[in-house]
Formats: sequence, C-alpha cells, structure tokens
Amino acid sequence: MNALVHFLNLPDPNTLPSRPNGSSPHPHLAIQRGSTCKHCGLRSTSEDVLAKHLRTRHPDKIKLAAREKCHWLRDHLTEGLCFQSWMRKDIQRSWLVATGTGVQLGPAFPGNGHPLQASPDPIRNFAKQLFAEEREHLKIQSG
Repeated sequence: MNALVHFLNLPDPNTLPSRPNGSSPHPHLAIQRGSTCKHCGLRSTSEDVLAKHLRTRHPDKIKLAAREKCHWLRDHLTEGLCFQSWMRKDIQRSWLVATGTGVQLGPAFPGNGHPLQASPDPIRNFAKQLFAEEREHLKIQSG
C-alpha cells in the first residue's frame, strides 16, 4: 500500500488532517461505531476501554454522579456515534460523521454541525486524472 501511495504521489494518510466533526461520510472510508467520554472526549469503539478509562481517569466525577443517583458508567459516555479516519481503525485521529439521523456532537466536540461534501472536488478530479493517465498508459503498453 505504501508503495502505491508513493507511486501515485498521494499524501501520506498519517499526515493528513482529520476532517471536521459533522462531515458527511466519505464514500471510500469505513464507518466505525463507538462512544466518547463526556468528560474529556476520549473516543473508542470498545465499551470496555471506555469503562476502564472512566474508572482510572475520572473516579471523582463517577463518585459525584453516584451521589446524584446517576450510577451507570454509560451516563458518562456519548454513545452510538459514527466515526471515520484516513487509516483503518485509527479512532484517535478520527472525526464524527453525520448519518441519516444527523450527527451527535457531544460537549467535547464543539462545532456548527454543518455537513461537508463527501470528497473535495480537487481530490476527486485528481483521482480521475490519475485513472485516465493509467488507463492510457496500459493501453499504450498492450497495444
């Protein structure tokens, strides 16, 4: 994959900035489902990871909430969110995507929530140009 990215002169996905929270889903990236910590915004697709995080990083907030009859760890999470990232399973560099029911922006994710287009036109046009050039190159080689 790295050789192909280098050959096509594409930017390294590890250096690409994340898209804004609330973006429309990118059509060529997997959608991950997960949750975030309401206190610090930590994201994960694993409830076990978030439960451990809450117990170790926010025990004071859990104790305070328990006094107010809020006993469940889930009360400290924003659940049912959809994420995407440039690299597979890179939840820490992910962004929230809008789904058919809208995007849920928790308190740790301020923003206007306006969705963006799925893929910027310059990137789409560049990919089409590369595809056309490659097709022409293959036609010349075979013909």
